[in-house]
Amino acid sequence: MDKANIEKYILEFIPKYRELYLKEAEKLPYHINLLEEIKVSENAHSRILTKLLQQKTTFGKFEIVESFIWYIKEKAKLKSTSYEFENIHIKNPYISHGKGFIDLWIRDNNDYAIIVENKINDAPDMEKQLFRYIKTTEEDGFDRKNIYVIYLSSTYDNPPKEHTWGEGKENCKEEFKNRFLHLSFREDILTWLTDYVLPNVRLKDRYLSSALEQYIDHLRGYYNLRDINKNMNMKLQELIKKELELSDDNPQGNLSKLEEKKTVVINISNQIDALINHEKFRLWKEKIPKWKDALKKDYPRYDPSKNEWPGVYIPGEEIPILNDASKKILVELWSMVCSKMF
Repeated sequence: MDKANIEKYILEFIPKYRELYLKEAEKLPYHINLLEEIKVSENAHSRILTKLLQQKTTFGKFEIVESFIWYIKEKAKLKSTSYEFENIHIKNPYISHGKGFIDLWIRDNNDYAIIVENKINDAPDMEKQLFRYIKTTEEDGFDRKNIYVIYLSSTYDNPPKEHTWGEGKENCKEEFKNRFLHLSFREDILTWLTDYVLPNVRLKDRYLSSALEQYIDHLRGYYNLRDINKNMNMKLQELIKKELELSDDNPQGNLSKLEEKKTVVINISNQIDALINHEKFRLWKEKIPKWKDALKKDYPRYDPSKNEWPGVYIPGEEIPILNDASKKILVELWSMVCSKMF
């Protein structure tokens, strides 16, 4: 079957799959997760991880940070090129979110800094994104050789694109290859929280335990890994086996068929993502004049049409940010608007 016919087959299969999925989903027992009820955004995952890593005991230990650093060191040992993570030694870490548009920033005096880029929704990489975050961290007083980058995607299927490291001679991918680690929410964050963080929470820290249980359950639901989903998953897989005519006595042939179809599904998904981003950009462009007018009305002493202040850039536009005490508030509001929109 050629590529065009495979794509046609997949698109025709989707309604069958969705019909069975909805039918089985109705049979699921009652389940509540507060994070799902409020529909957390990608930005919310960064805030949750930041808050968890900010945990500090009454005797001054950053236990969850220590656990996280231990975990990434163990993962780095499995990758021949990530050996410099072994040089990280925790002293007095400061964990933040959103500063310099970095999703999660771990800074420890001027000894080391870890940039964590959150891509749980597989958002496309922006031009020079990691390059800019490294530059921001360098401007914050860190030597480049003490800056580490963790790219946290949904699964291992989506490594960072080349353009996120910079262009031409400024591309820093090779420079950071020993201080870079690609992790995933499904294979790493969920495993780390379930196996190494939650079991070690003290009984008295019931709010921390409750928060972890809700977040772990949310991630398990996000990846259809809850126990209550087992029967539904089994039926969905049986449908796929039937449609693809998988054979019990031909695992190699089954694997080839599945990988071939998965490649096509990923390609279709990428094209849909491109269309989604195009429509989001159109919507963004429509909203910009209204936001500028609202800023001018609410902050009459500022003129949003001028370029006097540092700006947030998108293709063809600049949105000025106030350079006074209200800057932090406005940036947070802007972030909230963007997270709602995207």
